Amino acid sequence: MPLRLLLADDHPLLVSGVASVLAELEGVVLLEPVENGRQLLDRLRHVVVDLVLLDLNMPKLDGLEALKTIRRDFPGLNVLVFTSYDQPKLIHEIRELGAKGYLLKNAPSVVLKKAVATVAGGGTWFEPERPT
Repeated sequence: MPLRLLLADDHPLLVSGVASVLAELEGVVLLEPVENGRQLLDRLRHVVVDLVLLDLNMPKLDGLEALKTIRRDFPGLNVLVFTSYDQPKLIHEIRELGAKGYLLKNAPSVVLKKAVATVAGGGTWFEPERPT
């Protein structure tokens, strides 16, 4: 069964680049991306999603608030936070909120692919730490 991945980010150029990288992964179906937290939550209510690649800094509803709602309303959904914020306190908060991974946006494409595959396979990935 294919992995249905939803990208939530408000930067079209980044979305396009990430989609190109993830299109190289076998068995991954990229769903139409969303550009804010409200769109993300609405989409999750109407489409089956296996993994969300979630930006934290988005309009209308930021990624942290969206993650809180995801944990409450979609507790089994895997979330990999994909952000430019490199702060240990934030990594801790994201873990506490139930995200399965954290990856910086400046990671090489090979690392993005590994992180997605790891989280999709039931593992965790908290970069710059190694997968567990």
